[in-house]
Amino acid sequence: RDFSLELLPNHPPEIHLPDGIGSIQRSDHQLICKKTGQTTRLSLPEALLNQPLQLKLHHAGKVRLYGKTPREDIKKIWQKHHVPVWMRSRTPLIFFEDQLVALMCESLNG
Repeated sequence: RDFSLELLPNHPPEIHLPDGIGSIQRSDHQLICKKTGQTTRLSLPEALLNQPLQLKLHHAGKVRLYGKTPREDIKKIWQKHHVPVWMRSRTPLIFFEDQLVALMCESLNG
């Protein structure tokens, strides 16, 4: 099942993800992900600090990575970051417009 939600700067304070996956919070300059007792902080690129972001728990097909031109198959991105198939639907994806910024709270921008 698809889950998609807009993340606006500083609002709301914390979002609880479905199925007990964890939570995500957006502050002035970072995203804070809490999953299974682990907290990960992702610093946002300066150009995105005041931009709305999209949180998704599913994406299929090709996607453009933030700051890059060519599109890449999301399956290849999962594989490159060693995310097992069974975890992919439980791993938050962060988008800006149609560009993938982060997965599993790991920056994809170099």
